[in-house]
Formats: sequence, structure tokens, C-alpha cells
Amino acid sequence: MSSSTGAQNEARPDDRIVTSPRSQEGVAPPGPVNSFFYTLVRLSGLALLRTIFRVRIVNRPKLEEGKPWLIAANHISYMDPIALQGVLHRRVFFMMTDRIYRQAAVHWFFKFVRVIPVRESAINRQSLIGARTILDRGQVVGIFPEGGLSRDGVSRRARPGIGALALDTRVPIIPVAIQGTDRAFPPGAWFPRPRRIRIVFGEPITFDEVPVDSHGRDRRHQLQQVTDRIMSEIELLKAQHA
Repeated sequence: MSSSTGAQNEARPDDRIVTSPRSQEGVAPPGPVNSFFYTLVRLSGLALLRTIFRVRIVNRPKLEEGKPWLIAANHISYMDPIALQGVLHRRVFFMMTDRIYRQAAVHWFFKFVRVIPVRESAINRQSLIGARTILDRGQVVGIFPEGGLSRDGVSRRARPGIGALALDTRVPIIPVAIQGTDRAFPPGAWFPRPRRIRIVFGEPITFDEVPVDSHGRDRRHQLQQVTDRIMSEIELLKAQHA
């Protein structure tokens, strides 16, 4: 569960996401053994969050079992997905950059936790299809819409992948503001530091009322509008709990 990304542009922005029978990395349903050890990892992470980082959780959502959700958060540390998963009771399938996912030393772990790899400089239609497959199973997908770390804490303009998922699946999105992980485990650090972390959850956002423009420039503009709305909710949470 390391740094994830905002699912970059689809192959053709005027095409909607459709499911595909082709297998995807990170999409295979976890078996009982995988689920058992994943739970141990999650509970260990939660224990560390409470004891070392004195995590404060604001407005933690009750994610109903069997219902799909999208979790969208700002991204300021490689620790973010660990912190986010630690405070949620349901398993989150994160999207992350392929560059990090393929690193030999940790690739086995990312496969174990069922991360969905996203290429940084290429078409990512299959990554979006993989996320759609997980949502269709009634599970939870975590995404960092900015597509990478913000090293100064200032959010970058997000990529429209989450907009495509939001419109094409109509799954509710929960915006999240993560604070303090950049001090607890800043980019470039080898070891974490005992700094306080706060995770603020917003109210679910839905786009059921938004019609889908499925062609060309209108589609691209619509996806960016939806994505910007999600990011504005994250920014509002950051400002309210600064």
C-alpha cells in the first residue's frame, strides 16, 4: 500500500469505461489466506498509528459491506495509503504508479495487497477497467487523484481518471484530507518519525444527476469538472481542519 496515482487519461476520452474479461494485476479476488494476513497487516498498522503517531480520525464513514465506494484523498507521503487503510474497517484496493509497483524489493508486497498499477506516461484504460471490476464486486477502491506526491503540501491539479470512474460507475466518492504524514514520513526519509497524523473524512459525493457526455471535447471537459469538484471538497476539508 504505497504511493498511488490518479488513474491517468483513458485511451480515448470520449469512450466510457466498459468491463473486460481480460485479467488485470491487482483485480483477482483475494482468497481466505490472503484476507487473513491482510487483516493482520491492517491491524498492525492501526496499532502503530494509535501508539506512535497518535492518529486522530474525524468523521470516519461507515462503509456498508457489499456496497462499492471510491475513496479520494490528497497525497503528501508514501505513508498515506497505510494510514488510510489502517483507519478503515473495509479493505481498500489502491491504485499506484507502475514505477513504484515494479520495484523488485517491494513488488511481492504490492501484489499481495492487490494494488492496481497505473503507468505514468502511457494510456491507462486497463487500469480504469481494473478499478471498475473491483467496484462491480461491491468493494472499495482508493485513489489519489493528483497522480503522485505533493512534496510541498500544495495540491496539484488532479487527473481525470477519478472523474471517469465517478461518472461511469455512479459510485459514491468519499473525499479525505490527510494531514501530518508528510512530517511523520516525509519523501526521502528512511524511517518514520513520531508526528501526529489526522485523517478527515468528508460526506459522500454523488454525481447521479450529471448526464454523461460521451464524445470528444465535451467528455474531456466534463471529466475534469467532476474531478475538480472532488478535489475542491478535499481542499475544503484541509482548510477546515488546518
